[in-house]
Amino acid sequence: MAEAHDLLLDDYLLQLGRAARKLPGWQRTLFLAEIADQIDDDLQAGGPVDLDRMHAVLDELGDPEILVRTGETIPDWPAGPELATVLVLLAGGVVVPVIGWVVGVALLWASPRWRLGDKLLGTFIWPGGLAGLAWLGLAAGLSSRGPAPVAWQTVIAPAVILGIPPVLVAIRLLHTARRPARRRLPGRSVRLESPAGSG
Repeated sequence: MAEAHDLLLDDYLLQLGRAARKLPGWQRTLFLAEIADQIDDDLQAGGPVDLDRMHAVLDELGDPEILVRTGETIPDWPAGPELATVLVLLAGGVVVPVIGWVVGVALLWASPRWRLGDKLLGTFIWPGGLAGLAWLGLAAGLSSRGPAPVAWQTVIAPAVILGIPPVLVAIRLLHTARRPARRRLPGRSVRLESPAGSG
C-alpha cells in the first residue's frame, strides 16, 4: 500500500503534468524530468521522507500552474557559449593542437549547463576531439608517398574508432545543452527552462 507522502507526490506530479500540457511535447518532457530530479535532490538532501517533509519540499516548489507559467522557453538550439564550447572541444585540437582541445575542456567544465556525466564523456571520449583523426589522415597521406605505401583499408578501422565517438559525444552535448538550468528563485529552489533564446 502506498505511503501518504508517495500519494501526495503523485498528485503533485499529476497536477504539474496537466499544467505543462501547454508546452510543446519535448519541452514538456524535459520540464517534468527536471522538476522530478529537483524533488529527488531535495528529498535526498535531508533525513527520512515522511508526509511533513514531502509537504515542505512541494510547498517550496510552489503551485504547479505558477511553476509552469514562470518557466521560460527552452531553445531549439543551444545558446552561443554552449555551441562554441562543443565546437572547440570537437575541433579545437585540429586547429591548435593540444591547446585548442584543452580550452574546450576548460569551457566544458566551467559551464553549469552540463552535468558531471556529460563533462566526463566530453573529456575522455576522446582526448583531443577530432585531432586524432586528423593526425591519422595526415600520417596515412604522408605514408602513401613513401616507398612502402599504407593500404587505406588498414586506416578505416582506426578512423572509425577515432572519429565517430567524439562526434556522437558532441551531438549528446548539444542535445543536453538545451536542458533547463538550475535556478534559485526567492524562497524556492527550482529547475526552470533555459533563459537563452526561444524555441
